[in-house]
Amino acid sequence: MKKVCLFAIGSLALACLSTPNYAQKGLLKKVFDINGSVTEADFEDEKGNNLTDAPQVLRDLLVLKNEDKLQKYDSWKDSSGNEHEKYKQYYKGLEVEYAGYAVHAKKGKIKLVHGTFAKLNNLNVVPKVSESNALKKALDSVPAKIYKWQVQEEEDFKKEVDKDQKASYFPQGELIITGSNNAPKIGYKFDIYSHDPIGRYYVYVDAQTGEILSKESRICNYTYNGTANTRYSGTKTISTSFGGYTEGYKLKDERDPYHSIITKNMRLGTTYSSAIEFADADNNWTSAEYNNVNFDNAALDAHWGMTQVYEYFKGKFNHISFDGNGTKSVYSFVHIGDGSGNRYDNAFWDGSYFSFGDGKVTFKPLTSLDVVSHEFGHAFNQYTSKLGINAGRDESDALNEGLSDIWGSIVDYNTYTSPQKEPWTIGSENMLNGTSCLRSLRDPSGEPNVNSQDAKYYKGINWDNTLAAYYKNSGVVAHWFYLITNGKSGYNEKGQFYCVQPMGMLQTEQLIFQTQKNFSPNPNYIYSEFMNATLLAVKYMYGDGSYQHKQVHEAWYAVGVMPTQFISSLRGRTQLCTSATYAVTGYDPDGGTIYWSSNNSNVSVNSVGTVTRLNNYTGTAIITANVTDVLCPKVVSRTISFGCPGYRIGDESENVESSVSNEWSVMCMPNPATNSTTAIITVPDNGCSLTLLNIQGKQIFEKQGLISGNNEVVIPTEGLDAGLYFVKVTNADVKVFSVKLVIGN
Repeated sequence: MKKVCLFAIGSLALACLSTPNYAQKGLLKKVFDINGSVTEADFEDEKGNNLTDAPQVLRDLLVLKNEDKLQKYDSWKDSSGNEHEKYKQYYKGLEVEYAGYAVHAKKGKIKLVHGTFAKLNNLNVVPKVSESNALKKALDSVPAKIYKWQVQEEEDFKKEVDKDQKASYFPQGELIITGSNNAPKIGYKFDIYSHDPIGRYYVYVDAQTGEILSKESRICNYTYNGTANTRYSGTKTISTSFGGYTEGYKLKDERDPYHSIITKNMRLGTTYSSAIEFADADNNWTSAEYNNVNFDNAALDAHWGMTQVYEYFKGKFNHISFDGNGTKSVYSFVHIGDGSGNRYDNAFWDGSYFSFGDGKVTFKPLTSLDVVSHEFGHAFNQYTSKLGINAGRDESDALNEGLSDIWGSIVDYNTYTSPQKEPWTIGSENMLNGTSCLRSLRDPSGEPNVNSQDAKYYKGINWDNTLAAYYKNSGVVAHWFYLITNGKSGYNEKGQFYCVQPMGMLQTEQLIFQTQKNFSPNPNYIYSEFMNATLLAVKYMYGDGSYQHKQVHEAWYAVGVMPTQFISSLRGRTQLCTSATYAVTGYDPDGGTIYWSSNNSNVSVNSVGTVTRLNNYTGTAIITANVTDVLCPKVVSRTISFGCPGYRIGDESENVESSVSNEWSVMCMPNPATNSTTAIITVPDNGCSLTLLNIQGKQIFEKQGLISGNNEVVIPTEGLDAGLYFVKVTNADVKVFSVKLVIGN
């Protein structure tokens, strides 16, 4: 057993907690939330526990009680061979909807654990309201002329699609824990599908009082080779199936015996089981036949577009269909009506199927590739980061819409390569009201003639605080993605200068996929939580302080979610004995030239940042890196000491551990800190620990396993509240050495 010692600020009380070895093996750091639960734990490469030990590691890290349980519900291996697992939290047998963890492993060893844990001490989980009474309340909140389960054809169709004779739309109440850490509640969750009028909702009913906790729409607005004259993309090759000479060729791309890409004709109706096939006698789907008053050529765009999106996710990420496993057929229903037999002015994903209206007032038929990809993005969001499952949550809904716009742009960018179509607007081919596009990622609030002036700054000029404003507020994440892909410098709405350099689509599409697939363990993300997920992902993929890390951080600063700007620093030794190489954090070696210099002639600096001490001189020097980048030039300096203090006479090797003096020293640079600081530590013993505490004495960060002699520990501080903190170093004899650290200006 190793011991982690926590010291209460302003008192003499000392509490030593025993932590089992599972949670300590190879541990580099732990990050805690306001309730004292671990939100992140990092482990050394190839030195952590085996991935098979993940349940015990989680139990030890979170100090789970008998009523707490984390249950694995998903696992996979990515294209790099890294393994990932996701866990849901249960309390007294009930799922906690807003909590869960993800575990990531390299070469079979746990590298990173992160997530949210709900402390639900003594929560009463015995319902006072019966499921049947709760269902009555739920149905009252979704009034309908008729529900899906009351339409036998729809029930039969669901059994066929799900390949389950017991499948039904009839809502079954699931008893869960919902709400938040501050206000947890037990409730019944019902999935209620209205047939007329069309609508699908998750309804949460308080299991103690019978009150409606929330009602959340699940409707997310927005083989053979044939030749198709599509409405928006010219002549394309499509995959069809042959139903015999009576039925002809159908818009059905049979991928395997278990799932297909299918496009059907709703004929302005809303009953999916009544949809009919589009059929062609010779598999040559011409404009003469399909560019008609019914806009039937829009179905060709939907079918071709879904195939393009499907192939993109499969080819790029080996993510097959929207669920990732290839178990879900892709159903597109074209010519859906508004419930009264009229054309429908929208498109949507309802949690099961894709539906596309023909447009009426605002839009033309909504089957262009960016719209099709946007709707597929909603399905991907649902099955990865769980967005859309608990809709009606303001910022979570905004992220759902914004990420779907991002996927629309990504697929457009990758599909239309020659010639290149405009990838940074949504709906530019579908507008009927004289506007240029529906939304813009390039400039959500200033795109010329855009249909909607959306927010591009968090809680800024066009931000809307009403619950139904998720389209307007989606522009923040959409613009953030545009910035990291293309780069840009300027002043944001707050008058703050920012400078984001381009990462390029190859890197940013991977970042978005990895963030949603691997780093989003919980639904209902708000902007700050999604930002943190992208920062975890980019540091996992490219490294802390990397060029990519800087751009992701800086872009969030540009759109107002990150409160502090990324501050580049010189990474390397503070105490120079003979020579050491320094690097500029957040710098791309191919993006410009660095000119190195020193203000002291007793140390030299070469063109790659290697600093060398000359003639055994001692003293201090300011090392400066002048980065000549076209978009983001910068000058970064750092003061270092040169000489070899703390060693016995005759010992000059920087690797001699036994020759260190018995003195303690702790210094943080920079101090004040912004996104990170480096603690320079000298200790006499192996096994010392470093902790970062806030002014209330709450532990924020921990690094164990310091070695005797000199140590350098990078302490992440981005996202922390500005103020006074304490860096404490403790040995096994409970000797404490501490320094003050200021975060923020």
